[in-house]
Amino acid sequence: MLTYPHTCSHIRTHACVLYRPCSFAAEYIKEYVHATLSEGSVCVGEYWSDLKWNGSELERNQDDSRQRLVDWINKCGRVSAAFDFPTKGILNEATKRAQYSRLRDARGRPPGLLGWAPDRAVTFVENHDTGSTQQHWPFPDDKLEVGYAYILTHPGVPCVFWDHVSRWGGRLHDAIATLVAVRRRNSIKASSQVEILCAEDDIYVARVARRLTVKLGPRFEMGKHLPLEKDGWALAAAGNDWAVWEKPQL
Repeated sequence: MLTYPHTCSHIRTHACVLYRPCSFAAEYIKEYVHATLSEGSVCVGEYWSDLKWNGSELERNQDDSRQRLVDWINKCGRVSAAFDFPTKGILNEATKRAQYSRLRDARGRPPGLLGWAPDRAVTFVENHDTGSTQQHWPFPDDKLEVGYAYILTHPGVPCVFWDHVSRWGGRLHDAIATLVAVRRRNSIKASSQVEILCAEDDIYVARVARRLTVKLGPRFEMGKHLPLEKDGWALAAAGNDWAVWEKPQL
């Protein structure tokens, strides 16, 4: 693996996905990245970290899984990000079972890698293995917009599944495009601050970078968490079981 890049040192790439990086020592990844990628390039590892289950039910505490991801990131010198499998699994269950209380950990942070190392957490709702034609671990079809409303408004590095914009089209495509525009317009970054205002089974409300308020879940009434126009908030996007408000900065 290390010999080939040196023989092709004149070729520089700008992005790299490391498949099954658990099959070789993490210490070699730093050397590989420096040998093949240009400065400022993106590298992400598909480091599978098992989640904890109790029978068919996902356990709420997934600290072991995210610790394994953090350990791998640190061992490779933080030159690579990692796909946030804990967030994927937790978001699956939260939307499918209407258990949005899962989206806040015991310390009030997002419960996946996103909550511990947001600048190295590549969030996603689906990929070619979990969904598409393989369907190994699919996200609920009727909650895809909710999933994207979460990852595209929160910190981390969100990843959009190509099938959802190229094949699904229609309403899902438009929702994704709108949410991407909202993220860019409000300068939401991988390390942006997130404050979780409410996380109950039927409602989740978070404030991101003091610019966005995100509501997920079937409960309509938001009570004191409802963003008000008189306070400068404006509805930016909405769909079934989700809404996003933005607060333009003066």
